[in-house]
Amino acid sequence: MNVRSAMASAGLGVAPPNGLGADPAISPPITPNPGPASDGGCPDDPLIWRLLKSGSPRLAYARALGVPFAPLMNSVRAVFSATSTTDVPNVSAQDPYSQDTLIDCVMARVQNESSTANQSNLQSMADFFFGINGALEATLIIGGAPSYNICPRFTPISTIADMFVGDSHWPNGWILSRTQQPIMSFHATVTPLPYAPFEVIVSFRGWVPRGDMYLTGDSSNSQAIANLRSLGYMVSKEYEDYVCR
Repeated sequence: MNVRSAMASAGLGVAPPNGLGADPAISPPITPNPGPASDGGCPDDPLIWRLLKSGSPRLAYARALGVPFAPLMNSVRAVFSATSTTDVPNVSAQDPYSQDTLIDCVMARVQNESSTANQSNLQSMADFFFGINGALEATLIIGGAPSYNICPRFTPISTIADMFVGDSHWPNGWILSRTQQPIMSFHATVTPLPYAPFEVIVSFRGWVPRGDMYLTGDSSNSQAIANLRSLGYMVSKEYEDYVCR
């Protein structure tokens, strides 16, 4: 027996078995189960477990059925209309979410909409670097129910976006329901601004299951859990109580 095996058998250096952020008060949301199949949408698909742990039995059920997922773009757009503009507060995403959506990428762009736009290659380069280091900051909260803060203090916009690009996020994005949406406030720390108007566009890439039965989000979490159990997934009662509370 090697050292690692000996430590594991003694319970040393072993991660807590509980899911949902390893909260010891909550039992694992699912019990390992070989399941009824070994191909598309089967219980050995790790994304099903991740969707459950992220709080969406509805998306987990769609994945278990093998329903294709498609990208969905949504943006928060803020216009600085004058060179003296300092704040653009409380801007919501353009479209409300109609169902559970897995957000896995955020990108920010500053778009020059003034008379200086596209005048030369140097202007385009200046616009690009202004978007990165132009002393533009933002906050980001999730409004609705439940609401929570992601970035409650003003932080450079490029920094916020960089935190959620590619492998920068953990573990694989987060889920917004149809009762939630991103809300941002924007602030220019240095004025006067070099030109106006310009628009800050923060875009969120989400993933949603395709098909009419998922577009309205009418299926409840409890029904999705029941459907998962009927497919052979062993979802614990404690997890159901947690997400359906």
